[in-house]
Amino acid sequence: MGQVRALPAKVVAARAIAPSVPAVMSTLFDHKGAILFRNAAARDDFAAPKDTKRGTSTFVRHFADRSQGRHLLEAAAAGQTVRAEALVHTQAGVVRRAIEISPLIGRDEQTAFMLDEYLAAPLA
Repeated sequence: MGQVRALPAKVVAARAIAPSVPAVMSTLFDHKGAILFRNAAARDDFAAPKDTKRGTSTFVRHFADRSQGRHLLEAAAAGQTVRAEALVHTQAGVVRRAIEISPLIGRDEQTAFMLDEYLAAPLA
C-alpha cells in the first residue's frame, strides 16, 4: 500500500478549478433567447452586456457582433443546427469560441435550443 498525503486546502481548491479536459459551456435558451439553464462552466464564464435596446435577448447580447447573434438566433428558431466560431462576451472579456447550436423540442412542443461553447484555438 502507498502512503496517503493530505494536501493543503488551497492546493485542493486550485486543482478543482483547473479541469484536466477543456470545459464545455452549455446554455439552454428558450425560443426567444432567454436563459433557461446553464451548466457550472457556463455559470462561471457566461456574460452578456446590459440591454441598451429594449427587447434584445440575452442570447444576442452574448455575441460581440450583435448582428451575428441575431442571425444565429433566427437560425436556431428555424430549427437549424449551427457550427461556427464567434467572438463572445465572457467574464474575462471578449474571446473567440467554437460554438454549436442545437434545436430542442419539449413534450409540450415548446422549442428551445442549446448553445455549446468550446475553447477555440488562438488566431495565428
